[in-house]
Amino acid sequence: MDAVTFVQGICKTMCPADEYEIRKEHNLVRPFETSFLSAVKCYSRSAAGQSFARNRNIRDLSTLDNTVQYLFQQILDKRKTHLPLLYDFVFDRLRAVRQDLVVQGYLEGYSGLKTVVVVKILEYCVRFYVYFQFRLSHLPPSAFSSHINQNHIDECLSQLLHLYSEIEVKNSELLHQTNYIEIEALHLLLSKGPNGLHRAIQLPYRTKTHTIVKKSIEISISLWLGNFVRANRIAQGLPLSLLLAYRANFAFLRSRVLEVYERGHRSPQGSKFPLDKLSRYLLFDTTQETADYCAEHGLLLDETGSFVIFKTGTTLKSSASSQSNNVCDRAIEEQLKNVRISNLLYGQSI
Repeated sequence: MDAVTFVQGICKTMCPADEYEIRKEHNLVRPFETSFLSAVKCYSRSAAGQSFARNRNIRDLSTLDNTVQYLFQQILDKRKTHLPLLYDFVFDRLRAVRQDLVVQGYLEGYSGLKTVVVVKILEYCVRFYVYFQFRLSHLPPSAFSSHINQNHIDECLSQLLHLYSEIEVKNSELLHQTNYIEIEALHLLLSKGPNGLHRAIQLPYRTKTHTIVKKSIEISISLWLGNFVRANRIAQGLPLSLLLAYRANFAFLRSRVLEVYERGHRSPQGSKFPLDKLSRYLLFDTTQETADYCAEHGLLLDETGSFVIFKTGTTLKSSASSQSNNVCDRAIEEQLKNVRISNLLYGQSI
């Protein structure tokens, strides 16, 4: 196999001049890009690894870092436009940032202090994806793809864990300039299988006994054992960014939670389970959301509409509606109103 050839970026602007002129000519400049100075390089699938990805069109590391700061502070913080439109624009531009990191080989291994900058950029990206997984996952797939967004979370987490390992081997002191503790906790909270706990067991003692990692381990174990009430209670003590991750991941567990309670309380005559109580277990804001969710899964309510009926012989239906992915929480939404998006994405809520 031929050795991979990396390029060294020399572009000092957020968008290469060549690209801006082409996009301007074809009317592809977005409304957020009011001039060349505010234009940001877009993602292009064909650019990675191609011969025409010349170094003059690849941004250097400092410019990439500045570009992310611009996207957060000047776009996400200051724009009042429709949130999905903001997400769509910044998502694409962050993807282009990560692409420029890839073609320069920054994700392959340790490169001194530059690796710390790379790690911070990827940490910013992870928080961005987690934030919008919470804010937009109630939307239909045509407006927001939770699946694609989750894939980018997983990809960034994998790259970060690799780079943390490289830093620890080459210069462990630099690890403390990163947010590796938070990311280890995030990895635990977002893991769908046993991989998160398996990694946690192998973490150094001082890492796995850190408060947020320890809580995340306890949450993961509780979820694995099916003790959802305990997991939800522990999660309330997490920092905001980690709580968003937990709530986003909980949407994937809801059907399992419903199945546990349905199996535990069903009877041939049909037992009644309080809808308000089930709402708390499923982390819905209202009993109406819970009622809709139960209806999607083929469950009936009693004549008062206050109880769901768990009856032997009922087969729970699978559901892929937006209601199934609804992770909105009014209390958390109120917290977010008092937090600058950029501060949250920079990890300043930890």
